[in-house]
Formats: sequence, structure tokens, C-alpha cells
Amino acid sequence: MFKEQATILIVDDNPDLLSILQERIEQRDHKTLTAVNGRQALAILQKEIIHLVILDIMMPEMDGFDVLERIKANPTCRHIPVLVMSALHDLDSVVKCIKLGAEDHLPKPINNALLWARINASLVKKRLYDQEQAQMKMAAIWEQIDCELNSTLDLTEASQITLKWAMSQTKSATGIIGAIAESTLELWYAAGLPESNQTDFSLLTLAPVNEFTLNGRPQQWPLDAEKSHFAEAGYRTFVPISRDDTKFALMVLDSNERLEDWCLDFLSRLSNHAAIALNNAHLHEKVQAANIAKSNFVALVSHELKAPLSVFRLYAGLLNRNDTSRLIEKKDDYIRILDLTTQRMINLVAELDDISRIEIGNLQLALTAVSLHEVIDEVLHTFAHQVKEKEQHISVDLVPSLPLIWADRQRLVQILTNLISNACKYTQAGGQITVCTRRKPDDPESFAQIYVQDNGMGIEKADQKKIFTQFFRADSVQTQKISGTGLGLNITRQLVELQNGQIWFESEAGHGTTFYFTMPFATE
Repeated sequence: MFKEQATILIVDDNPDLLSILQERIEQRDHKTLTAVNGRQALAILQKEIIHLVILDIMMPEMDGFDVLERIKANPTCRHIPVLVMSALHDLDSVVKCIKLGAEDHLPKPINNALLWARINASLVKKRLYDQEQAQMKMAAIWEQIDCELNSTLDLTEASQITLKWAMSQTKSATGIIGAIAESTLELWYAAGLPESNQTDFSLLTLAPVNEFTLNGRPQQWPLDAEKSHFAEAGYRTFVPISRDDTKFALMVLDSNERLEDWCLDFLSRLSNHAAIALNNAHLHEKVQAANIAKSNFVALVSHELKAPLSVFRLYAGLLNRNDTSRLIEKKDDYIRILDLTTQRMINLVAELDDISRIEIGNLQLALTAVSLHEVIDEVLHTFAHQVKEKEQHISVDLVPSLPLIWADRQRLVQILTNLISNACKYTQAGGQITVCTRRKPDDPESFAQIYVQDNGMGIEKADQKKIFTQFFRADSVQTQKISGTGLGLNITRQLVELQNGQIWFESEAGHGTTFYFTMPFATE
């Protein structure tokens, strides 16, 4: 027996028969619609979703043959089963209706058992047909999705395709998709959001987000109005995207209605289909960025080497001249310039060597108990001349009796040198630089915390997530005027982490930057 509710259209010009059939059918919890002539029936079929038609053959104006023929000629309703009613002896009419596409017939007077046998058989067949059509339609959709995703290696385009299908199938009003980077969702693409809101999101602001959400199937929760991206949103759905059991991306959808189970199933399957394309596009973007960065780096190294070599050539030419008196007069200036130029080349070669050793895992550390304050004094002494030239001010705030730290002394000098050098370079003349030490607030017995603060040009928000990547240099005019390879901060981060420390920063463009790093205390 067909137990799902169906909508059945009964067409007959006899009101008594209409009433009888309507009562019998509605007793089985089906919905009925009635029409007293063919034109009325066709109008209803255009407006309503009908699962079965029970049609009388003999009617005035437009008989059942004509109605049946029009139903089967209409692509939108040709697959609706039609049961025709006829007199028991009118077999010729029944045969004609079957040829026109009728599902079966009901002889008058209507036998109740036969009525339900015909109705149930027709509805089961219709349901099977609808399921088959839905499966074929869904198969075509997945084929189209895969075709679109496989046609691109562009991360933005792959994200847009994924979000388009997710939103169209679930009727979501807004959606975002991006990479999971610790506690941040780095935006790849957004739809339905104002441009001002299209930025990276803290996962905490998208709450509730937890490990179950990010590792499991799509999940949805009722949404507070203040956390919604649009006024009518009532639910937020999280769709984790994983590759090789590792979650690397997240899609977030806001909708005004709770999504049905089939929507969640669709999103789960979509995330699996999209994962390969998004992962490939993400890797391709990284490779492209790395290639561009390396090309820029080669050009930069070429420039960095060309400049000092030009200086050497210039002063070699001066030495070849016989103007001894002028040489003696300018000797100190020449020596200072040659010394600075030589040091510039040495630093460049040292950075390249460090990167090479770190990447192949061949950087050896000589860990020992080190006085942090002694190292800071030593490093600050080397910057005395540079600070004086720019009329900058360095203040020091060192916690007294800080325990020794466990570090490679030479590499600690390198870390502090890189951070203080950047502070000096990117801070205007007359600017303020502060070097401070203290115990790490959340682990005061295990780690020292050091920070280098300046009130210089700061770092643009768009550049902040790239600041520790190899070869990265900001595109601003001010930054490009300052020499550098884009390797210093990447090396600094890796040196800190190799010594069991952490490094991070806070910055506001135009107002300065503070770099923090931690080092473990030496144990007795």
C-alpha cells in the first residue's frame, strides 16, 4: 500500500460521483482536487503538483479522450498517471484511452477494493518514476559539478563554483569559503556579503565552531541575529572540506530556514567532490606564488650583489689613480663605505646559507644557558651608530634577575639583530624603539618573553598573514625604498621555533609594530 500523502485530481461532470470518490480518497489521508470539466482540469494541472488523475471519459465540451491527449502532450504533466472511468461494457473506449497513455481504467460503478488497487499501483509506479528521474537529474548535476571543478586550477574560480552549487541547492542567502589557518578562516570567496565584509574571519566569530564541526559532517545551528551576515538568517551551516583526512578548508552558509537532511547529504558529497579541486587549486596557487617570489628573489639578489660590486669597482678605479693626496684625505670615508658594502654581501650570503640549511634540516644549534640581558646589550651596542644617524631613541625595559635561557647564543643574537634592524629601518628619523623582557604571562616559570616595539610605518592588514613567508616584501612605495631580501623574518621565525619558542606580532599601519618571541628558561 502507498502510505505517503498524494494529491489526486478527480475529473467528472457528475457531482455525486465526485463527492463519493473525494470522501473515499480523503479517508486514506490523501489530498483531493476536483474538476467538473476538461478545461478546469487542465488549468489545475498547470498550477498544482498532481500525483494522479482519475478521469471520466464521457464529459460535455471536452471529453476524456481530448483531456488525456492534452495531458500526455504536455511535457510538464505527461508522466502523471491517469486512471480513466468508463461503463463496464465500453471496452473500445478503454482500449483507446490505454493507447493514448492512460495507466489503467476503473469500470463504473466504482468498486472500492479495485479503486484502491488501481490507485496504489499507480502511485507506486509514479513514485518509482519520480525517484528515477530525481536520480538521473542528480547524476547530471554531479557530472556538471565535476566538469566545472575539473576545468580550472584557479582557486577563486573553484571556490566560486563550489559556493554557487552549495547555495543554489540549499537556498542559502550568503556563503563564505576559505582556508583554515589556526583560528582564522582565510577567505577565498564570498557570496551575498557586502564588499566591506569580505575579509578573513576569526573562527570564534563564526561560532559555534569546534573540532567536531570541523572534522565531521556538515552541521547547523540556530543563529543569533547579531552574528548573522544578513537580516533574515536563522541558521548557520558549517561544511568542513578535507583531503587525506586533513581538514584544510571550511564553507559556511547562512539561511533563513533549517536545512533538510537531503541538503546536508548534498553538502557532504559536494565537499568531497570539491576537496580535490580546491586542494589542487590551493597547491597551484602556492606553487605560482613561490615561483613568482623566487623570480623576484633572483632579481633582488642580483640587485643586492650588483650594488656592492659596483662600489668595489668604483673604489678600485680610484685606487688606480695617482691622486695620492685625495686618497689620504678621503681614506676614512672610503674604508667605512667598503666595510658597510662588504658586510651587506656577507649578510646576504649568510641568509642564503641559513635558508638552505633550514630547508634540508642541517642547521646545527649549540644550545646552552645564556644571559638574555647580556645578549641584548651586545646587540644594541652594534646599532648605536645607526640609531644615532637617524636620531632615533631606544629604550630598554629589562626585568631584573631574569633566569638564564636555554638557547643558541649566536642564533639568539641573530634573532634580536633581525628584529631590531627592522625596527630601525622601518621607523622614521626621530622615532622610538623599545626592547623589553619579562616572564611569559601565561607560563612565567618556563619561558621568557621578549618584545621589540617601534612607532614606525607598521604593516598593512593585507600583508600581515604573509609577513613570515619566504621572499615576501610589502609592495608599498616606502617599503620598496628600503633594502632587504624578504628572508630575515622567515629565518627569524624558524630560528625561534627550532629553539622551542614562539614568535608573533601586533601591528597597525602608520602606527608601528611590536614583535614578540619566547625562549625557554634553562633548567638546572
